Amino acid sequence: MKDYELFGLDCAYGGNGFSTDQMEEHLKKYLKWNERPLEGITGILFFDPWQIRLSQSMITEYSLLSDPGGCGFYDQAVSFMKETALAQAAGKLHAYYADAQKMEDLQKIYEEARTASDSAMEGAESGAEAAIAQAREEGIRLERPRGIVNPLREIAKVVRQGIFESVIGDADISGNSVSGFSLASHRLLHTGTLKLEKETGGLTDDLLFREYLLDHFPNFADHSPDGTERSAGLLQYQAEYLAAGKNSDVQNLKSVVLKLALLREGANYLYCIQDLGMNAETEGLALVLMGWTGIPQLVEAVKQALLVGWTCAESLIDVRTLLLGGRVPLMKDASSWYCSLDQLKDLSSILREPGKDRGTGLRYKDYLRILLNMQPVSQQIRRGMDLVEMNMRSANGFQGFRIDHCIVAVRDRAKWSMEPVFTRVTRAFTGIAPQLWETQIQAGFAYR
Repeated sequence: MKDYELFGLDCAYGGNGFSTDQMEEHLKKYLKWNERPLEGITGILFFDPWQIRLSQSMITEYSLLSDPGGCGFYDQAVSFMKETALAQAAGKLHAYYADAQKMEDLQKIYEEARTASDSAMEGAESGAEAAIAQAREEGIRLERPRGIVNPLREIAKVVRQGIFESVIGDADISGNSVSGFSLASHRLLHTGTLKLEKETGGLTDDLLFREYLLDHFPNFADHSPDGTERSAGLLQYQAEYLAAGKNSDVQNLKSVVLKLALLREGANYLYCIQDLGMNAETEGLALVLMGWTGIPQLVEAVKQALLVGWTCAESLIDVRTLLLGGRVPLMKDASSWYCSLDQLKDLSSILREPGKDRGTGLRYKDYLRILLNMQPVSQQIRRGMDLVEMNMRSANGFQGFRIDHCIVAVRDRAKWSMEPVFTRVTRAFTGIAPQLWETQIQAGFAYR
């Protein structure tokens, strides 16, 4: 409750074993208070004539925080968010969701363009060699221009070195990891027997749940500049775990960096192909690089490759800016575009520099929100339960804590017996002792 606004009854009572027997014993202690509600109170007005006795108490059904599919966890998280001021910002969360859908579409367009460009460039290289060979047969001397730097080679070198390694630079990265077998999402969980009616769900509730996750689990950018880690959990980059689901901080951060690079490439490519100036620049450089072949198709292929490469370079710079705490607009314009065509040949050096804040735009956490909005919420529920369990074990010292030991609803059947009070008088006349009166009560409670 203190850390995650969640409430459940630990059926293991701080131990390692799941058992409803302990819970039944505790529940009996509470119920038995009804046998002597006036114990210790004297006076004629406080006489209890009924003398009821608890003869049996048995838990018949129960539901856990982790089932079905983490529904109890999801419901409580969403209910908490609805009680906060963030519930009033649902419109803004829907806007982020719309951005995610748009970015996903642009991402697909860019991937198709990159695939087509790679194929065209392979053809351009072989076409250039064929043009040289044919010219030689005709006694014409064709040579590639000298002294012209092809920026595509520099971009290819950066990609070969590794996108993650290029943008992360010399940042102090956590080496923490966790065994997958210890996570709730990787093991067979206890399941409850009581099915609760679903009280939450739908797009708005999913958005509120994702906001709950971002509010309660730290990310890479939450760490202080001197490298001091704020989270006491086994994994430090926990929001990244929600997005990637890997067993180590390095792998989670690397996965998110690659996703962000692709996300930015989609938006940047849209700007590139629409900007007349950038198209003219790339066409001019393509003419210098391939115009000597006299084959227009080769010039066009190189132009498209330059646009794709320029997009890639700008996107890597964007991701580095985000990792260093800067802001990057979702959609670029001339004022927020950073890298010029001439600077592409120095991409390695640029990526070693501090990222330049664009002044306006979204920060790293905002882009994480977009990534989460592009993924199924069911996956994030499971990973969120992993983090709750992991942090409770390490930060709070409950080594045996399991989220599938936490009961959120229970149904109990209790039998009560009572000595007959008013019919005792008949015994004096009939000599027949009255029977005990018995009643059975079924009741339940739930934390929702």
